[in-house]
Amino acid sequence: MKTISNQDADTLVRALPLLRAMHLNNLADENTRRRAVLALRRLERKPNLKDDTIMANINDNAAQSASQTKQILEYLRAGNRITPLEALRLFGTMRLNARIWDIECLTGIRPKRERVRVQTANGGTAIVMQYWL
Repeated sequence: MKTISNQDADTLVRALPLLRAMHLNNLADENTRRRAVLALRRLERKPNLKDDTIMANINDNAAQSASQTKQILEYLRAGNRITPLEALRLFGTMRLNARIWDIECLTGIRPKRERVRVQTANGGTAIVMQYWL
């Protein structure tokens, strides 16, 4: 089970009338759409643990996830950048995004991120997320 902080709950309560208005107006107004997107982004932000937020790692392998999270954080603090394939090769995690989320929740550090183009095995290209501090 996951819980949210009181601050996030208040933000959600304040955003509900705006979301209802958007639904009624069928998102016709660009300003309403923009405000709604910003409100949703605020809701999606990860709470930091200073808000007395209770976080739960919903994972049967919680110990392994914690170990991977710690290793990835140390790797990033050493000045490295990481992509999902590098995370799989170096730390055995196929869920880099989840480990980054854990880092954000546990430490309050939000790694920088950008989409990068990488070479695929068959010679093509793919766009993946790259993280660094």
